[in-house]
Amino acid sequence: MTAPAPTQFDDTLGQVAIELAKLVEPLRDELAAPAAKAFFAELGLDLADADVAAIAAPLGTAAARAGELVDLVPPLVAALEGDDSAAAVQQALAATLKVGQVIDALGALATAVESLALPTPPPAALAERIVDLLLARYLDGADQVNDVMEFAGLLDREDFREDSTDPAQPPFTIHTYHLEAIAEWLRDPAGKAAALYGWGPSFDGHLLFPRLERLLALSGLPVIHDATPGAERLDVVFLELTPTASGPAGLVVALRTELPATSGTVVIPLGGEARLELRADVGAPVDTAITIATDGTVSLTPPTPVTLAGTLGARLVVARDTPPDPFILFGQAGGSRVEFRQLVVGATAQLEAGAGTSHGALEVSAALDDGKVVIDVRDGDGFLGKILPTTHIEAAFSLLAGVSTERGFYFSGSSALEVRLPAHIALGPVSIEGLTIGAALDEGRVPLSLGADVKAQLGPIEAVVQNVGVTATLSFPPHDAGNLGPLQVDIGFKPPDGVGLRVDAGPITGGGFLAFDDAKGEYVGALELSFEGIFSLKAVGIVTTKMPDGRPGFALLILVTTEFVPIQLGFGFTLLGVGGLLGLERSLDTEALKLGVRTGAVTSVLFPPDVIGNITRIVSDLKAFFPIARGHFVVAPMGKLGWGTPTLISLELAIVLDIPSPQLVVLGVLRCILPEAAAPILKLQVNFAGGIDFARGTIWFDASLFDSSLLTFTLTGDMAVRVGWGDEPVFVVSVGGFHPAFHEVPSDLTGLRRLTIALLSGSNPRLVATTYFAVTSNTVQSGARVELYASGGGFNIYGFLGYDLLVQVRPLHFVADLEAGLALRRGDDVICGIHVSAELTGPTPWRAHGDASISFFFFSVHVGFDVTWGDDAPALPDDTVEVLPLVAAAIDDARNWRAELPRNTSQSVTLRRAQLPVGVVLLHPFGVLAVTQKIAPLEIAIDRFGEKRPIGETTFTVTRDDGGAAEPAREQFAIASFVRLTDSEKLARRSFEEMKAGLRLSAGDGAASGASVARDVTYEMSYLRHQHPERGGRVSILKSLFDTFSRGGAVAESPLSVASRRGGGNGPAGVAVAADEFHVVSVVDLSPAASGATARTQAEAYALRDALVRADPTLAGTLQVVAAHELAESAA
Repeated sequence: MTAPAPTQFDDTLGQVAIELAKLVEPLRDELAAPAAKAFFAELGLDLADADVAAIAAPLGTAAARAGELVDLVPPLVAALEGDDSAAAVQQALAATLKVGQVIDALGALATAVESLALPTPPPAALAERIVDLLLARYLDGADQVNDVMEFAGLLDREDFREDSTDPAQPPFTIHTYHLEAIAEWLRDPAGKAAALYGWGPSFDGHLLFPRLERLLALSGLPVIHDATPGAERLDVVFLELTPTASGPAGLVVALRTELPATSGTVVIPLGGEARLELRADVGAPVDTAITIATDGTVSLTPPTPVTLAGTLGARLVVARDTPPDPFILFGQAGGSRVEFRQLVVGATAQLEAGAGTSHGALEVSAALDDGKVVIDVRDGDGFLGKILPTTHIEAAFSLLAGVSTERGFYFSGSSALEVRLPAHIALGPVSIEGLTIGAALDEGRVPLSLGADVKAQLGPIEAVVQNVGVTATLSFPPHDAGNLGPLQVDIGFKPPDGVGLRVDAGPITGGGFLAFDDAKGEYVGALELSFEGIFSLKAVGIVTTKMPDGRPGFALLILVTTEFVPIQLGFGFTLLGVGGLLGLERSLDTEALKLGVRTGAVTSVLFPPDVIGNITRIVSDLKAFFPIARGHFVVAPMGKLGWGTPTLISLELAIVLDIPSPQLVVLGVLRCILPEAAAPILKLQVNFAGGIDFARGTIWFDASLFDSSLLTFTLTGDMAVRVGWGDEPVFVVSVGGFHPAFHEVPSDLTGLRRLTIALLSGSNPRLVATTYFAVTSNTVQSGARVELYASGGGFNIYGFLGYDLLVQVRPLHFVADLEAGLALRRGDDVICGIHVSAELTGPTPWRAHGDASISFFFFSVHVGFDVTWGDDAPALPDDTVEVLPLVAAAIDDARNWRAELPRNTSQSVTLRRAQLPVGVVLLHPFGVLAVTQKIAPLEIAIDRFGEKRPIGETTFTVTRDDGGAAEPAREQFAIASFVRLTDSEKLARRSFEEMKAGLRLSAGDGAASGASVARDVTYEMSYLRHQHPERGGRVSILKSLFDTFSRGGAVAESPLSVASRRGGGNGPAGVAVAADEFHVVSVVDLSPAASGATARTQAEAYALRDALVRADPTLAGTLQVVAAHELAESAA
């Protein structure tokens, strides 16, 4: 029995069944004893009659299973033509199961053949080779499909015995299909092209041209391949293809005839429902070269310079433009199906004009147009018949997929490989809000999914299930081990991405949401309920089961808040709400929190409004503020306070504690609306956060205005405080930013906004006033600026007035820069205007100098001025101090002497603190003795001591007089207290620097110890009898919490414990920041000023520069101090 001929019905199941019968039908006849030898000869195996007889049983089984599959096709076709859905499904399932039986029979046959003693051993994957042969025969019936697959790397064909004339050893071809390459092309088309044809920097055409010649020749096109090494060339009709000779690697297509420009699209009918459409709205003369570079760019170079711009494109269109006969992709005509009316495959190059050469990008795409998903429910049960409004459901769609050298691989829809189809289909109490079709690439697998968004109304409860449906995973296992031969199809249930619930039951209203992201291993939930306006409850939870490194784990973050009617606390204060945050395996990211103060993201932590509506933003902010960190525990109680009735001032406050790292943060939102919320005159709303980081030795505070106004004028601005101690002391208070010339701004404060009031809102016209105030360890800074802008008719008026002030308190001195201007402009070009800039210093004497100018069209007049008035600065009082005795006294002070352990050393035991007499230091046998003072830096010349003038010695040195081992010990000093700096230097130089302050002394080789003493230790034993101590209550704690808390204990933080937790000595060294280093170099060529002209601190480098200038005055103005990293960048 032969496979049935194609019928007129148009459905997927019928077509698949018929084509499947064609594929396996040859097995029924060719595995019979007379024809088996010829069949195996096509596989490269020479079987004797005895060999065929030995495997007669598995041969017969395989032939029988193939026949049974073919026999299932006619009843399946009859059922489909007769619209008998139940019988069709039954026959389709039976055919699917029979495919598996055929594959199993072929596997058994391959095992039997492998057991034969053949002259040529059979291949290890004989069953796979049999399936590949059947598939090759089947596809040979489709015009050039195998040729195209071979060109795309989906098929390898290798010929053997091509010249054989022996009938017993005929020629044969081995076919090997690589269907997994489809996923490789979709995932990385450039990489696949490079693997097949060397498409990359070394492309020379020797792999591409032979296969392209064969494909074109089989298509009937005249083609000649010149395989001369180093001069590969392919001539096709009026085109010549060669590798690029120079420039970026690629392919050059030279035109051997003129390409005329077309005013529209040229349509070439191909017969049936197919047509070829060509578009070339840019003409090209003979010998024009079209270059396709391996990076994807396309260029068009004519033989003579001429400007070319436009589109070159070709597309194959298969369409059924007239109803009622669309193409059926899945399903059957008249029933449930996925259909479309047009398939378009094309390639386009969009060229932009250039000087002699036009450049563009290449894009290849495929599209399904006028698609439709049809769900037929006529055969549903009685319940479905009652709740469904119609007999079928339809949803239209269009799909587009492609690869572009500019965009990469793309797919139409809401994500890279996902399309959401709006439906809005009412099914009684249930409605389908949308359908989602998804596809992905995952290590050789192609997961497909079909999901639906379903909403149900059940009385006062409305439920929404998002994207629930089915998944089908396609894979291509080796050796044809799939359930459909070379293809493995696994179908399963797709759990929903999220579940939503809304309740409107009179006194109780609200809703909730639960979402699951399988790829991230993350659950997100939210709840918001209101009880008759008396109180509301909000909760957000994040559970993570997959760590950032991909390993399984567990992390939890829960935020719960409740707000209620005000509870009076006295003196006008009320309690408006309480809440808390708990994080397991999560830490606190203070840098993200500081940024959140300025962006307003902290409102996602403190009593967030509309949790359900803002769940995406809230979850994103919470994960940024509290990232996953193993061994960390975060807890944050919250409260919301108010003042006044109704509430005029409210404060939302949280205290965040990160354990075990000693970090405490206060987070809050302050709102002040006066005199009433309905008609506010002053509306101040401030986000703020501050904290203490004990490990780093810093105190910080940030605040930012948001949604604030005075009358109708908008208010914005930031403030910050930084206080640091320990190795990096710092003191900064800023409201609105810093002086423009101040360079020592902490890295996290570079973006502080000025305090701003917008007197005219909008961008045209606008009138804005800004101000700032800052205090550092050695400066006081202030400034303000007013700007006016208005435009119309192509002209604009721009004016400004501002000042920047730098103040030194003792002795009183200031420098103020003032600038003002007003101009009529066209764009940024000044037509006429006035500009004044000045610098005022004082107060003894007062001095003003600057420049004033008036501009009118092409003319301008400048007037400079320099005016001094007032008394000269009085002579400095004879407030002097002799610093040397102070330094000596500090060195003699026993409190400045201390015992230290050498670096990278820890005690093996913990010793109690000994009660020692004053002036006695207990030194560990391995320790060093350190002495430091903070009176003045050593080995640097000072010219001031605070506000006093030093007399006597101004450079101090501490040495060891016995010649023993010693190294410098350092302390932090404010250099402006010891060296006179100009105003600009105060802004540019560091506030504190770690300079030499003493010595660290060690015994070296001269260490000696007393005689050792042996001591016997005995224990006194005693017995306790007749005592019945009270038993305390049992207290239990979760092991995870105990482990978390213990990590912050004294034992865990001891140097010995830290050292024991480090990796082995063979591990790579940890990342560390190199210590600062400064060089004294020439201002001309950055060459070193002298041998060893290097210092650890900036202040010491400047002292070294001054010493070199004092030794050789001709060097004045020729030397500069440069940081080591800046010098390295200049050298690079």
